Amino acid sequence: MLKKLLLRDELSKNVKSIIEKEIIERKSLEMALEEYEKKYTTFTENKLIGVIVYQNRRLIFANRTFSKMTGYSIQELLNFSYDNIQATIHPDDSKIVLESTEKFNKGKQISPGHKYRILRKDDTYIWVEAFSNIIEHMGERALQVLYIDITSEKEALINLQESEAKYESIIRVAPVGIGVVVDRAFSYLGNSFLEMIGYTYDELIGKNARIIYPNEEEYIRVGRKKYAEIEKFGIGSIHTKWKHKDGTIIEVDLRSTALDSNDHSKGMMFTATDISEAKRAEEELRLSERKYQNAHQQLNTIINSLNHPFYVINAEDYTVHYMNSATNQIFR
Repeated sequence: MLKKLLLRDELSKNVKSIIEKEIIERKSLEMALEEYEKKYTTFTENKLIGVIVYQNRRLIFANRTFSKMTGYSIQELLNFSYDNIQATIHPDDSKIVLESTEKFNKGKQISPGHKYRILRKDDTYIWVEAFSNIIEHMGERALQVLYIDITSEKEALINLQESEAKYESIIRVAPVGIGVVVDRAFSYLGNSFLEMIGYTYDELIGKNARIIYPNEEEYIRVGRKKYAEIEKFGIGSIHTKWKHKDGTIIEVDLRSTALDSNDHSKGMMFTATDISEAKRAEEELRLSERKYQNAHQQLNTIINSLNHPFYVINAEDYTVHYMNSATNQIFR
């Protein structure tokens, strides 16, 4: 009986020792885990980026930055169901996010980065760039996602794209030829320019402008004069000759300016007006005036050679407008 009592007492001591050891180990583990979570929280709160941890189809962590981004409190975010999480993604972007999440849920590798829109609590959307990586939390796989708010950059890009679309529309319908050259190589060309010169877009884009000049001398002359004017006045203008694809020479009024006045390497925008018809009309007028002057001189020569008087009088006031040499002799 005594032996049994002693054995039971020894066994009780051993069990107690084991339980105390387990309690100490568990408390150490809890303290270590608490310390880890405290350090992790401190680490993420020091970031200027939103951080969440996703595990078992729900959020188990969200930092203050992500809370501010979305407008939800941290507790509201942690209470989100899987469907709630998916509902915060813009419908047009939900496919890529859903695919990535489902891959993680099935234990597959995921794409590290995506850009998409998140629905805030106030029903407005923000653009974010998300960077995902798989971590281990409490012995299980978890998905950590870092978020950067890129709304301002995205809106600026959208505004730029809209501005470029308007700019392109204007160039497309402009009655004058419009284009852009970088280091005198074509980087953009409007339809009117292409119609004027007879080439297609693909035939000229990336090519040096020398291709449309009739000779090297004219190409060099235009470049020298025009770029000197741009450097001095901001705008360069010159009358030049271009060679149509069919070999026809056309007269052109060419004007250019830098896309960036502080950095000419970004390119030059030019406008070109085909003045061939105007030049032909001007030449015809000049020839007509010359013919008239020659005819007038010939008529004067004939009239002055007459031996009898010849004069022209205004019928209203009888003033003499013209008299030949014979008439002059009478009144001398």
